[in-house]
Amino acid sequence: MKKIILSLLLGSTIGMHSYAQCNQRVTFNSSKTDYIDAKGSVQQSKDEQTVVNYDNEDLSILNNGEQWTGTIVSSSCDWKKNYAEGKTVLRANLSANKGDAHNAVVTVEGKDGNVSVVLEMDNMPLRKFQMTADAFREIQ
Repeated sequence: MKKIILSLLLGSTIGMHSYAQCNQRVTFNSSKTDYIDAKGSVQQSKDEQTVVNYDNEDLSILNNGEQWTGTIVSSSCDWKKNYAEGKTVLRANLSANKGDAHNAVVTVEGKDGNVSVVLEMDNMPLRKFQMTADAFREIQ
């Protein structure tokens, strides 16, 4: 009986800790972007600074001086180990500083301690942008 109670307590603590990441404002920094075609092949890699900030309501992406901001329409979040193992999928309406507005899907995924962001935009269905994290953490 003690083992069952301990297992339930440990499981709920881990679940709440992972869920806590889902309710925080986080930042993702990258210094390299891979441009991926519809087949999943990298067509080009560029050294460029990207910062992605998001929470449950808002998303902003700054890439080499171009700013995209938007509202989260829907999201899913499941992290087994905060900022290392798990996945967040954000669906958002993004607007550029040039006034362009597009639907986008941003997938943040951690595998084996490596975290990446993949950006897909409705106006570029044959191209994805993938960035690997130099840093991924909660914004205080």
